[in-house]
Amino acid sequence: MHEQGQIEAKILAKLNKSNSPFIVRAYDFFIFRSHICITYEILGKNLYEISQANNYRPLPVKLVRQYATEMLRGIEQCHRLGIVHCDLKPENVLVCPDNKVHCKLIDFGSSCFDGHQKYEYIQSRFYRAPEVMIGVKYGPPMDIWSFALIVVELLLGKPLFPGENELEQLTMIAEVLGNPNAGLVRQGKRKNEFFDEQLHLKQSRSVRKRIPGSLPLSRALKSNDPVYEDFIARCLTWDPIARTTATQLLQHPWLHMKEVKKAPKQQSMLPDLHPQDN
Repeated sequence: MHEQGQIEAKILAKLNKSNSPFIVRAYDFFIFRSHICITYEILGKNLYEISQANNYRPLPVKLVRQYATEMLRGIEQCHRLGIVHCDLKPENVLVCPDNKVHCKLIDFGSSCFDGHQKYEYIQSRFYRAPEVMIGVKYGPPMDIWSFALIVVELLLGKPLFPGENELEQLTMIAEVLGNPNAGLVRQGKRKNEFFDEQLHLKQSRSVRKRIPGSLPLSRALKSNDPVYEDFIARCLTWDPIARTTATQLLQHPWLHMKEVKKAPKQQSMLPDLHPQDN
């Protein structure tokens, strides 16, 4: 872990120099009892806590668009610098205490420089990209996969693919996206764990059978907005090479849509996002 701590410190030092307002700022690095310690700026609650305080109800679309835009700007900066976050999830996106709609990426403890994979087992399962599970080389596209699932979760109030294990995770993905390309599966170091000799996904005995391609993305998202569906579809592809980049997503129409109707004024459903004193 000391080696990974050194990598994290190098990554944070590089990110500090970029001075991005969408990435947590590290103030100091020091060694204490053979451990690398890092001090950071003070931030507020994370996106999971915000969803939890909202009783896991869908957050307003306008707010989620703002969070999505700022997450993408942070991801874009990481990728420009050759850094892959490797663990994007709601808990690793924090809002600023003085601005409820401004968020920053945190926790670069699992991060790596592009092309220098450190671990094969990485990312939290609900947000884990298929290439990581199958055992294909990963890189910046894995962050785009995780990003999309964060956005969906904020708008659904629950994870899109809450698999109990990796096999169920893959079958849930296939139910929406259909079967992965055989060429991609053949590259996987772990393909025999999840696929049969015909390269079809095995079925988990502990959960209900899922038919690949039987659940349209619009139904999975509970959406009637084709622009939003297109935004998510560009992020959720089996093949990481086919995934849209952060820079391209920032130009997507969904992020720039105006609200058609102004909702009647009502008390905010959002909780107090300021950090609480212990």
